[in-house]
Amino acid sequence: MKREATVKSVIKGRIERTLRKGIRFGRSIARGSIEVKAIRLGTQAVARGTGRVGITDDAGYAKFSIGDLTVGDTSLPLLQRLAQEWIATPERHPTGKRFPLNVMQPEDLFTYPEILDVALHDELLAAVCGYLGQAPRLFNIALWWTPPNETLKGSQLYHYDHRDTRQAKLFLNLNDVGPESGPLHFLPARMSDRVNANVGYSQDRYTDEEVFAAVQPGDVVRTMGPAGSAFLVDTARCLHFGSRGNKYDRLLLMVSFARANGVDGGPSCPVLDPVRERLASERYGMDELRRFILTVAK
Repeated sequence: MKREATVKSVIKGRIERTLRKGIRFGRSIARGSIEVKAIRLGTQAVARGTGRVGITDDAGYAKFSIGDLTVGDTSLPLLQRLAQEWIATPERHPTGKRFPLNVMQPEDLFTYPEILDVALHDELLAAVCGYLGQAPRLFNIALWWTPPNETLKGSQLYHYDHRDTRQAKLFLNLNDVGPESGPLHFLPARMSDRVNANVGYSQDRYTDEEVFAAVQPGDVVRTMGPAGSAFLVDTARCLHFGSRGNKYDRLLLMVSFARANGVDGGPSCPVLDPVRERLASERYGMDELRRFILTVAK
């Protein structure tokens, strides 16, 4: 009976993934003008990069450091100072939210332009556009704080993100992250495919037992490293969880990119959505690529 259930789950997963690819293809056709523009701008963005950061299809992620981005020596110390100030301000703490907690607010993007200097850096955009095959929409940006906790629920369990069939998330460590800081754990894309073949692709959570029936614990990558270490991860293709069982605070800048003609627009971004048009006009009036990334409709 267990074998039969597993086979059904795998077949169901394949059907779900095929349907999602069909939705993505249909949206790219229905909104062809956006698709054409995204591809054109993506090609330009790739040409601006040096190749220091790059995501391969096989891995579905890249590891690098803020030193690979030419944002100067002040960006990391500034982000670290802001993180400490913001978590010490109770008014910034979201209520009714599971970990991680976002302590960034919309006006911060104007007060501290260095945030977007990092999030929309040429090197980063070249890597994202090269992987997605086009210029993306910036869906989300947050300064995440995970305090010590003992919970095991929600995003603290293995799962995929479902905004599109592929996407790219930046995780920039703002403090030293070790095994007791609740780092993001993820399986490279090729290893995640083994889980899909063994258990079935799901839009729900996976137990550790299901995951490690298909792969080994040593296959898991953890986003550990000193402050300034960074990872770009396709969380639609790489099974992952984070913020599990912290004994120490974890602070990071999270930036989420996906194609505008994706499968599901997903939830709104409380930091970006109120100020997208204002940012585009006031800061990027002469920058077609970044205006597109900020304002293209999802």
